[in-house]
Amino acid sequence: MVKRRKPSVLYGLNKADPVRVSIIKEIQDNFHLPGWRYSDEENFDLLNIRAQEIIKLVDQTKGKRILCFTHGYIMKIVIAKVLFDQNLTGSLRKEFARTMYMKNTGISEFRQVEDKTWFLWRWNDYEHLSEK
Repeated sequence: MVKRRKPSVLYGLNKADPVRVSIIKEIQDNFHLPGWRYSDEENFDLLNIRAQEIIKLVDQTKGKRILCFTHGYIMKIVIAKVLFDQNLTGSLRKEFARTMYMKNTGISEFRQVEDKTWFLWRWNDYEHLSEK
């Protein structure tokens, strides 16, 4: 999996650059709107499709246990897609992401029941980071 594609105009700009800050804010303010894009970045619609493709790929993979590594942003969208399926909208994703904190290297686990329905079994477990 790859990181979320941001607008190409941002590449090379310092994080504190006022132009970059303004573009990021505009994207964040409008990300939930269906079809909205600032320029050539991945918008919610494209990330939602990517999340569905990830779920489909895991569904088609043979094996009892499948381990996936990804960045937190797409992970939140995959989790939201598992939880809300076709009801996932940009607005719902916005609220989900705002309220679901993820620690770096947290482990989340999904399971499937007999009818192939996915559910979230474990969220953002980071016990492996604690000192023993």
